[in-house]
This record gives sequence, C-alpha cells and structure tokens, in this order.
Amino acid sequence: MSKLEKKSCPTGSLAVRSNLAGFSLLELVVVIALLGIITGVGLPYYQSFTVSLQLQGAARDLTSDLRYAQQQAVTTQANYRLVFDINQNLYTVENDSTGLLIKSRIIKSPIILESTTLASSTAIFNATGAAVSSGNVILSNSNGRRATIDIKPSGYAQISFSK
Repeated sequence: MSKLEKKSCPTGSLAVRSNLAGFSLLELVVVIALLGIITGVGLPYYQSFTVSLQLQGAARDLTSDLRYAQQQAVTTQANYRLVFDINQNLYTVENDSTGLLIKSRIIKSPIILESTTLASSTAIFNATGAAVSSGNVILSNSNGRRATIDIKPSGYAQISFSK
C-alpha cells in the first residue's frame, strides 16, 4: 500500500490524501511541558544523589590511600604516614623515615575533611602494617552526610556512613 492514496471526490475530481501521521503543535507543547515538570521534580534528587556519590568516592579514595601506605610500609619495612591538613582540605602520603612525599591529594568541594582523632592528624603504619595509633577521619558533604574512616590498631581501615 502506498503512502499516498487517490480517492474520488463526489464531483469526480481526484484528491490526494496523505496517510503520514504527525503531531500537532498542542501535542508537542503538552509533551514539552510534561518533560519540564518531570525535570523540575527530579533535578533536586539527582543533585543530592551526585553529592552523596562524591562523598562515597572521596571516602573510598582515602581508604585506598591508607591501604597503599600500609602496603608500602610492609613492602619496604619502613614506616609510612598519611598527614591530614584540615585547613587546606588535603592529605599527603609520606615515607615517615625520609619524609619523601609519595602522594598528595586535595579533597575537592563539596566534600570537606571535617576532623580527625589521630594524634597530630597523622596515621602512621609500621613495618608489620599495624597502625602506630588508631583513630578516625571524618569527611562530610554539603547535604550534611558524613563518612567516617575508622583506622583500627591492626591497620584495618573501615568506612561507615551517617546522616
């Protein structure tokens, strides 16, 4: 069947009618309005979700760097440390014996390095991988959600999230 059909009109002339379907202007306006409403309602939830994902990512990165320092301490049989600078919102991974800077990481906004209970804001791992002193580090985001990284005496780092 073709898209164009010829039909007879009562006067005997032929009229061409198209079977191509289309949308009216009103239908397009209604669809655009519905998309606008859905976007307006969903956008705040999406923004909140992305900020929470950023907090989870920053907590995982910090925990990974703690484990890296622990691994380096065991591998090289030398103490390694993470030094937290709350004012600058960053931390560094260093060889505790030589002071050699291995890595520096700035924690990006909207995540904040809120506090730490570690002595001198430093986590130190010895040659056996154990933490010289235990404590925790707290990260927070603009939604008030917190991630607490707890460093056990064994050197194990555990993340917990709270509102």
